[in-house]
Amino acid sequence: MDSLSERRKAILFLALAAVLWSTSGVLIKMMDWLPLAILSARSLFASLVFLVYLRRLPKSWNRWQLLAAVSSILTQFLFVTSTRLTTAANAIFLQYTAPIYVVLLGYWFLREKPSRTDWLSMLVIFVGLTLFFGDKLSANGLYGNILAILSGATSALMVVSFRAQKDGSPAESILIASLAAAIFGFPFSCSR
Repeated sequence: MDSLSERRKAILFLALAAVLWSTSGVLIKMMDWLPLAILSARSLFASLVFLVYLRRLPKSWNRWQLLAAVSSILTQFLFVTSTRLTTAANAIFLQYTAPIYVVLLGYWFLREKPSRTDWLSMLVIFVGLTLFFGDKLSANGLYGNILAILSGATSALMVVSFRAQKDGSPAESILIASLAAAIFGFPFSCSR
């Protein structure tokens, strides 16, 4: 019975995460705040969630943790800014180029050899991008589209940095990033 309740709790958290991810683009579009102010507010909330989860602050940092934290901050900032400059659909879709970069960066940084499944996934993603680009991706928000692609690259760097922390805690990287972004962006929150 205990594993069943754990499974239900996991499904509930997964559904909650999906709802939050799905509504983020719309909410960013609705807000009349600067991107750094939005980043700060999101990071403050994330900091509280991760502090409750971890019940402590990180005591030591290593280069992979810091790289993951910086990548997390950049990913969020680039996503928020791109969503403000282009359509939310474009920003989300172009950020989802990240798996392509994960395979390439995993090979480059961690010497992980891509499997056939990885190559097939990259092909499917590339074909999907081509079909979407030819049909719906608008050039009206060109700068936003470029920032969204960069957001996919920094997201991939964050994932690879998480994987490099074999004995570490990737959750601590997110807490470090959230605290830093909340503090750095706070002055922009006050001047919105």
